[in-house]
Amino acid sequence: MNAGLRPHSFRGCEFLRGPRRFTELRDVLPGISRRTLTSRVRQFEAHDIVIGTA
Repeated sequence: MNAGLRPHSFRGCEFLRGPRRFTELRDVLPGISRRTLTSRVRQFEAHDIVIGTA
């Protein structure tokens, strides 16, 4: 896994709970900025960890 993802610093388990909207993730991850969450989600998509939909 890419060291930039640092899974220990991100509550990745929230992705295992099924489909989530961006705002739902932001709500359950207090303190994370929109920019950081966007970056992490894009990294997860790039590594096929999550699938983004429009």
